[in-house]
Amino acid sequence: SMFCSERLVRGRLAAVHLLLIGTILLVATEAGLRVYGLGQPILFIQDSEIGYYPKPDQKAKYPGRVISINNLGMRAADTGAKKSAGRIRILMIGDSTLAGTKVSNPDLYSSLLEEKLNRLAGKNTFEVLNMGVNAWGPLHERAFIRKFGTFDADIAIICGPVANCFRPRYGLERLPFSPAEQPPRTALGHVAYEMMWRLRERTLGAPPWAFPGPIQDAQAKIGTKAYVEMAQIFQA
Repeated sequence: SMFCSERLVRGRLAAVHLLLIGTILLVATEAGLRVYGLGQPILFIQDSEIGYYPKPDQKAKYPGRVISINNLGMRAADTGAKKSAGRIRILMIGDSTLAGTKVSNPDLYSSLLEEKLNRLAGKNTFEVLNMGVNAWGPLHERAFIRKFGTFDADIAIICGPVANCFRPRYGLERLPFSPAEQPPRTALGHVAYEMMWRLRERTLGAPPWAFPGPIQDAQAKIGTKAYVEMAQIFQA
């Protein structure tokens, strides 16, 4: 007090500065996360028969890729439930290997197949629909086809490893899953949501059907039967 001419007001100035710095950091963090692509995840519709499937008409941007979902809930260009005259339609249905959420739509192997077929045909004859969904198995796929039909496809290709036979019909119980009914409002909320799911995944550990034994054997029979029935639906 001898050498400072300013009057010291304890606490008030420090609190204002801390609040201002905290607000700036919060806004900067939210903006940075949104630039990275967080805050607008792919949303899923929860369904009692199918389990879950992507909400139609949405787009999520991440560094180096854009994930687009069309009007039918597929990773393909917008189209109708019935094919146009003169077109040959291929329906591909499967799990994350088909969904390909690490790449943009043009880099999906379904898109590359469509491009190559049309190049060989010399005209825009082929249309490839990509109904790939992370963690889907035969029960999800069969229920989807039962509910929405085969989309007037000429050819159907079921994609995925044989281990998908073990997958029961369930929600994304061990993976980040953003329901369309309650999407995250902020990028920070999205991060918190992802962290909670990761913690849940680590806490639960591997699902019981992932280990050899009676549960896996029973689920394999159910999954194989679903694949057979799905093939019969397509053939019919």
